[in-house]
Amino acid sequence: MMSSSPQYSVSSEKRLRPKGAERLKKLKDSATNLFLEHGYEATSMDMVIQKVGGSRRNIYERFGGKEGLFVAVITDECRKLAKPLEGLVLEDGCVRQTLGPVRS
Repeated sequence: MMSSSPQYSVSSEKRLRPKGAERLKKLKDSATNLFLEHGYEATSMDMVIQKVGGSRRNIYERFGGKEGLFVAVITDECRKLAKPLEGLVLEDGCVRQTLGPVRS
């Protein structure tokens, strides 16, 4: 079960070379799919490593463990979902009117 006070930093996005950034994206994408398919509890770090390769050490250094990886995945997914809302401008302060086109 996830603890209420994580001991890692979610903003572990230090400067990466293009190859490293691509590996990180692949790792997060694979972890996202595994968490969605199997759930948090049933997804193991071994499953993630088997799917993307790499080492347990690198994942633990970057994310602190499965919980940190999960937080990074959820953070990325929330950013993706919020992206369409970032450019919205409330006309006359009417939220309903502004969000109308977003729903369709």
